[in-house]
Parts: sequence; structure tokens; C-alpha cells
Amino acid sequence: HQAETSMGLCIKQLRQAGYRGRIFAGFTFHSEEVWRVGGIFLEGVEYTYPAEGADESSLREFREAYTRRFGIQPNSDAAMGYDLAFILTEAMRVCGNMPQCIQDQVRQLGVYRGMAGELMMRPDGTPIRRYIIRRYEYPR
Repeated sequence: HQAETSMGLCIKQLRQAGYRGRIFAGFTFHSEEVWRVGGIFLEGVEYTYPAEGADESSLREFREAYTRRFGIQPNSDAAMGYDLAFILTEAMRVCGNMPQCIQDQVRQLGVYRGMAGELMMRPDGTPIRRYIIRRYEYPR
């Protein structure tokens, strides 16, 4: 999670240097490590976040299993990696080791609601993921 540490520190130092303007970040901002490092200096940062995710029970199970296995909380990259591995595993279960079949299966995915939000696949293989903008509020 080195990138999260750097992001939190960078924003903190920017604020400490006197910058008071708006700050925008990608979905990797949504991380306990970013929040721990940046602290109150992150107040008001706006960041992208997947619009629709898995149900709360599935997310909790994913977080707990990931933390048990790796000793740290999963970030959004871990959730996206999990989703992609699941999609490919399912395609390979259907197709075996036939690359064209796997590609066709993934393209026919339709809508997949995973740990990192809702993912739609166009027939040409282009993924589409909807995001919302969240605003970080430092816990008081």
C-alpha cells in the first residue's frame, strides 16, 4: 500500500504548505492508509468511488478474508483484482483453456456486481464502470 501512504502524505504536505484549494483524487483515496497518514489535512478532498458495490455482507466477508490472509485491510485495487480474477475464473470454468471462448465469455458478461462496484462489458470488450464523487470528512 505504498501508493496510499504517498497520497496521504502528499496531500498533507500540500495543506501544510498553505494550499487551501480543492483537491480531487481517484478511487484509491478511499483507503484507511491514506486517511491514517493524511489525517485532518484530508478534510474536503473529493474523490471518485464506484457507484454500486456488492451488498454489505459480501463486502464484510471479503474484507475479513483479505485481512486474515494478508494482514492488512484491502484497498480498491484489491477489490478490483478480486473481481477480475472471479470473472476470468468463471470464464475459464466454462471454456477451459480456449482463449477465444474466454474472450467471448467475458464480452458477454453483461452487468457484474462485484466487490469494487458494478462493471458492465460492451460487446467489443470495453469495460464500463460508473463512479460517483465522494467528499472526505475527517471523523471527529
